[in-house]
Amino acid sequence: IALKELKELPQIIGGINDKSVDEAVKIFRKITPIMTAVSSLESAELIKLIDNSYRDLRFAYAQEIAKYCEKIGVNAFEIINAANQSYPRNSVPRPSPGIGGICLNKDPYILLNCAKKVGLDLELIRTARKINESMPKKVADDLKKHESLKGKRIFILGFAFKGDPETNDIRDSPTVELLKHISSENATILGYDSAVEKWKISGLGVEYVENMTEGVKDADIVVFMTNHPKFKDLDVSEFFNKMKKNGLVYDGWGLFKKEYIESLGLIYKGVGIG
Repeated sequence: IALKELKELPQIIGGINDKSVDEAVKIFRKITPIMTAVSSLESAELIKLIDNSYRDLRFAYAQEIAKYCEKIGVNAFEIINAANQSYPRNSVPRPSPGIGGICLNKDPYILLNCAKKVGLDLELIRTARKINESMPKKVADDLKKHESLKGKRIFILGFAFKGDPETNDIRDSPTVELLKHISSENATILGYDSAVEKWKISGLGVEYVENMTEGVKDADIVVFMTNHPKFKDLDVSEFFNKMKKNGLVYDGWGLFKKEYIESLGLIYKGVGIG
């Protein structure tokens, strides 16, 4: 993904003088035609920090809206989709069970630390990071509120830090954080991610399964932690009918219709699902 984006995304270039910028442009011109030169090294680095901090802030806004929608009994995904539709002023992100990946987990803190050195507390950025970091624990709390996890068979789908576009990178994955909050509950935890190697999932103390059908069979709880395109192609009736009756489907990405899941004799909950 990183190599692909290197060719497609604008490359910000800063230098200690005009000559260094010109030389950097010559190098990057061989990779991508999209470049933006700025006045200094500091400016170039700050652009990266504010870009990732801004994205983090937008995601935190969606998480807050999702929490409110849950409380008042509406579907956050429906609300956000309708708010964005054909309205160019809006681009509210979809909520999720957490924001993963190295960049969004470190860059806001780098920016906060830099601001602190000059006597500033960037409260909005700090609060956004706190909100996003809280989401995996929220998922764990939601599961525990449903019923005791002791002795339950829990199937988790999605271990990479994001599902679309797919990656095998589990660094700073919300699923890894979720496991910290449920691994002591004496439940059997099974895991699947078509993009992540078996050894990475097994190394988390999770029972790796080769396919989704194996994992969902007789599961008490099924948790979707990423929005991998593969999940959208599921034959919902055939797949979920393999669960235990009255089992819980926890949908972290608004992938399925609540009414349809409940018509199968299952309980449907998730981030932003009221």
